[in-house]
Amino acid sequence: MYTWLKDTLPNGMRVVTIEVPHLHSVMASVYVLAGSRHDPPHLNGISHFLEHVLFRGCETYPSSRVLNTRVEEAGGCLNGVTTRDFGYYYTLIHPEGLKVAFEVLGQMIASPLMQELEIERAVILEEILDEVDENGHLIDIDTISKQIAFDGHPLSLPIAGNARTVSAIEANDLRTHHARCYGASNLVLSVAGPVRHKSVLELANEAFGQLPRGSKPRSEPPPPLPTGPLLKCVSHSESQSTVRLTFPAVPENHPDYLAQILLVRILDDGIASRLQQEIVEKRGLAYAVSAGLDVMADTALLEVEATVAHPKVPELLAALQGTLADLTGAPASCEELARAVARHRYDIDFMHDSVADLAGWFGIGELHETALPLEKRISDAKSIGAGEVHEIASRLLCSKRMLAVVVGRANESETRRVIETEW
Repeated sequence: MYTWLKDTLPNGMRVVTIEVPHLHSVMASVYVLAGSRHDPPHLNGISHFLEHVLFRGCETYPSSRVLNTRVEEAGGCLNGVTTRDFGYYYTLIHPEGLKVAFEVLGQMIASPLMQELEIERAVILEEILDEVDENGHLIDIDTISKQIAFDGHPLSLPIAGNARTVSAIEANDLRTHHARCYGASNLVLSVAGPVRHKSVLELANEAFGQLPRGSKPRSEPPPPLPTGPLLKCVSHSESQSTVRLTFPAVPENHPDYLAQILLVRILDDGIASRLQQEIVEKRGLAYAVSAGLDVMADTALLEVEATVAHPKVPELLAALQGTLADLTGAPASCEELARAVARHRYDIDFMHDSVADLAGWFGIGELHETALPLEKRISDAKSIGAGEVHEIASRLLCSKRMLAVVVGRANESETRRVIETEW
């Protein structure tokens, strides 16, 4: 079992502790509302660039090597991630090394030296090459899908930026962005493991208490998704084509969110689920198919994706649409729903054994103000009926709400004919 406690430091930084006394490791994570949606458009990628630069040294630990050595000698390993909605920095650490983890994370965030920018710029430009072809054309299906879904909105921009914007970022830009986004009131410290909340608070105040309060950056509300069906085909000379269907979904604070979770599990949660059975097991159209949610603070997308031989793209799309249409035509069976609810409970139960999952659940929940006990998520799921799942499936999964992207060498006219078939 766990105990979930939280407090706020005098400077406004929120501190979340998940006490799990029977485990033997600690996850220390700092979450910040500084994702790509908070980037100035002409400096797209600056949140991600800043994440990289924070690992290049700070006043107390003036180089990447010194910074990382300090944590590694205490049993940890520093890492950082930038998403569209937020960023986070974390280390798994031995319980004896928690003070070290706090010291390093606190110094990284409070006093970065903003040095060796050209080295990190080169690394990021190499990272961006993964998303383009040899001619510099965008082939990353996630970014392309977001460009269609959020056309003109910051959520449509690539997380790492592009070669032009990343090349334009200078040290003063990074300092300004750091001052704007890394104030204490915009940060959440989440710690899970065999720790005590009182001790965590004391260490947090030592390590982070001197941060200025700051304020939260404004997030522009996302626009409604365009009316579908829409299709974008991007030519790419790989051996297969990748297909993604995107539908608008509801964020975590929406009353239909749990019904949506169960809907996705009915579609794709193990070999016995509908997409796996129809696309892989029965038809052999693809080696793998997936359905999932990309959830942000104020919006979400339901995404279905598969990779297939180029000539089979129209057949795959027809099969995907047919499988989705079946869920809107009639409610899922009692057996399917019971399986989805049970697997939902099992996955949440498994989180009790993972300090990383616990720190993430409560840390991101606190950042987005959606945190709730694991037990409530389980009990709420048990109350969802087949009718509620059918209602949200009927509302979300229809051709008029579908955005399709194909990256590969599909026959566009045949693909468009399938996409424009109403269902």
